Amino acid sequence: MGLERLVSFLQGVESAFDCDVFGPILKSIGRHSGISYERATPEQKVAFRVLADHIRSTCLAIADGGMPSNEGRGYVIRKIIRRAALFAQKLGSSTLFADLAKDFIGSFGEIYPELIANKTLIEKTVKDEVQKFEQNLTQGVAIFKTYLANATKDKIISGEQAFKLYDTYGFPLELTCLLAEDEDFTVDISGFEAAMEQQRLQSGKKTTTTQSIAPANLPETKFVGYDSYSTNSKIIFISNGREPVKELAAGEEGYIVTDQTPFYVEGGGQVSDFGTLEYQGTIMPVQAVKREHGTSIVHKVQAAKNLAIGATVTLHIDKERRAAIQRNHTATHLLQSALMNVLGAHVKQAGSYVSSDVARFDFTHHSAPTAEVLKEVEHLVNAAIMRAIPVTCNVTSYQDAISKGVIAFFGDKYNPDAVRVVQVPGVSAELCGGTHVKNTGEIGCFKITESSALSSGIRRITAVTGFGALETFDQALSIVHTATNLFKAKPEDLPTLLAEKQERLLALEKELQKKEKELLLAQLLSSSNRTSGSTALHMIVTTEGNPKDFRDILKDASKKINGTLVILASTEKGTAFALQINTNTLTPEMIIKNLAEQFGLKGRAQGNFIQGGGSAVDIKLLENKITSWFAA
Repeated sequence: MGLERLVSFLQGVESAFDCDVFGPILKSIGRHSGISYERATPEQKVAFRVLADHIRSTCLAIADGGMPSNEGRGYVIRKIIRRAALFAQKLGSSTLFADLAKDFIGSFGEIYPELIANKTLIEKTVKDEVQKFEQNLTQGVAIFKTYLANATKDKIISGEQAFKLYDTYGFPLELTCLLAEDEDFTVDISGFEAAMEQQRLQSGKKTTTTQSIAPANLPETKFVGYDSYSTNSKIIFISNGREPVKELAAGEEGYIVTDQTPFYVEGGGQVSDFGTLEYQGTIMPVQAVKREHGTSIVHKVQAAKNLAIGATVTLHIDKERRAAIQRNHTATHLLQSALMNVLGAHVKQAGSYVSSDVARFDFTHHSAPTAEVLKEVEHLVNAAIMRAIPVTCNVTSYQDAISKGVIAFFGDKYNPDAVRVVQVPGVSAELCGGTHVKNTGEIGCFKITESSALSSGIRRITAVTGFGALETFDQALSIVHTATNLFKAKPEDLPTLLAEKQERLLALEKELQKKEKELLLAQLLSSSNRTSGSTALHMIVTTEGNPKDFRDILKDASKKINGTLVILASTEKGTAFALQINTNTLTPEMIIKNLAEQFGLKGRAQGNFIQGGGSAVDIKLLENKITSWFAA
């Protein structure tokens, strides 16, 4: 029995929503909507209950580190928010749901302190999600209503229609089914799935099923790579990629499973190891490794000698590459700790990628870290590195680790009886199955190279360590030395000097643009009339000037000369044109049509002014053709 059912039983009410757990939320919904829950219609009460349930689940999920996204658990959160936005419309406003976040945190923050710690992130994330979906919701519901109006007697929303609502307006299938159910319609779910598959095929994202190489009943491959870079190991299974075999012949490509291995298989953001297999003095590269059934580690090799089941081989991983990976991995743990210290305890990991070249860390935060914040974060990480703190790893139960404040990654599944805790005493403690340095001093140094946004509420920091950081410093110093020699200045004077030169350059560009406008105006004013009729035509052809200035030029010229004025420009991007028409024989619509049909140029009219362009055309032919139109 759940908490709410137990409370509702003890309090003698009909449903969980009538007990005091939901009372503050329902009152908040009533205050924002102007509708009392007690006086609400049955349909409105359903909306009250959906909003109350969904604001609770959404806020708590984000507080725990979940964020809306287009895949996995993140997509579940996004679907919950969008479903809530739909029900909020039944109470008068789809944005109502976003207003509830603050109230929910205020009511339950004392019980769940994580809500207070993540208050800004939760409120901003929910608001952004609802705002992004609001316009699509309005348009999508309007499209849905046209489907209802045009439906046949069978009252079915087709798979193609459901897919359009999903693909164009962001409607999860469940939302379309909900709308259909309200109207006593059904949705062709199999047709929707077929449309989804067709899209995957067209975009190249074909669904594939990877068949396992190894059988599920093999003994578990023991991973010894935490402590060893190489190990002697017995081959217990071989496959040629099509079927199990007892032996791989020399020159044959296949897959082997051994009883133990030092090769780390990609997981937890850390990439797989590279390395070799040695047998009777012959070394052959291990082309790839993968884990199957959660227990077997499969090594892909091209045999340089016959390899048979039962043979003892030596597996070696690339030590230097592994050491670089370990430096980057431990650095991400130090980085998360530093971010939490500087930005707040609400920061949670949202993903990572750790290779020998780079450490990439995604985290939850409501705004871009400033340069000062990044500098402080860097300082904290490097301070931990310089203290040369021993890194410890131990196995304990999940409950014991969490009770001691060890950080777990939202969305990961953990063995309740055995989890691995990686700890930098006094700095960081996380659940992690990856490989790490023995001492933070091995990292050498840490440098952030980029800070960017992935999506609303999700930031990414990219960094380098060790030799990668030294290379980054060398490149930066080389650039500084080149600049100091070029400008004959001290390094500390470069920022001011470059800012002054940039300001001067912008001023010169503005002056050049002004002179170009004046030159084109002068050319247009001095141009000859190209027609002998009652309406004059003044036209110039240029390769200079900015098409954005053409309207102003024509406007100034029309104050001094009568007739139709034209500027044609042949630029690197193609052809541009602008016309100020002063004739009754040709309308802007006729000219736009002629330019499109005869030259493939597109234009727009505003009154008697036309401007546009397109791909490069024969500018002389265009000049002559326009002249003929007005001469006729």
